[in-house]
Amino acid sequence: MCRVTKYFRRSKRIIKRRGINCSNMASGIEVALECKNIFEQIRRMKQYRYVIFVIKQEREITVEVIGERDAAYDNFLDDLRKGGPQECRYAVFDYAYHHQCQGASSTCLKEKLFLMLWCPMQAKIKDKMLYSSSFAALKKEFNGVQKYIQATELEEACRECVEEQLRVLDRD
Repeated sequence: MCRVTKYFRRSKRIIKRRGINCSNMASGIEVALECKNIFEQIRRMKQYRYVIFVIKQEREITVEVIGERDAAYDNFLDDLRKGGPQECRYAVFDYAYHHQCQGASSTCLKEKLFLMLWCPMQAKIKDKMLYSSSFAALKKEFNGVQKYIQATELEEACRECVEEQLRVLDRD
């Protein structure tokens, strides 16, 4: 066995002993337990419509805003941009829309979860890199998300654009 292999095996053992979550090692950002709990409340219990996350002190992803179940998509967009035009955010939204199956006369209500990475064009490059590299950690933690969306402008995050991306996943 070569020295490099021994080094990596030893490093893995040290990381496991210290209780460090290896899934977030790319950026070093941890996902707070509160984020996971709120996500499950949205996914399973349908308690909230959306949640917006922020990275605090370049160490941890935490909950910033929780949208009530009756909140509109416009409220979501307002909360997403609440930090200002230079601030990146993550968001999970439980999107509901009516779908008409081919050959059927009635429509059915569909609900799909999407995870959005909001990185405005005016954001600092350091923030963009930090949020982009930590996006993979959220993807691993949030099982049950149907669509991942990256938006840099309001036109990419608007209701019509998001719904179009979600409808692509539907079977006719």
